[in-house]
Amino acid sequence: MPIDLTRQFKPISIAVLTISDSRGRAEDTSGDILAECVANAGHQLRDRAIVKDSVDGSPIRRLTA
Repeated sequence: MPIDLTRQFKPISIAVLTISDSRGRAEDTSGDILAECVANAGHQLRDRAIVKDSVDGSPIRRLTA
């Protein structure tokens, strides 16, 4: 479906979540890129977090497995 350019733009709040055992904020280049894209598109970066992934205990892994 193409974008309807006649409709009024409505910015939304977006959160960026990175799941990684090996990255901290300084190494999270993909999170940086996503946050920049959110802002450049006129939206609000509501929150940004990094959650450690673990094979046996991650709540994210349990939800997505």
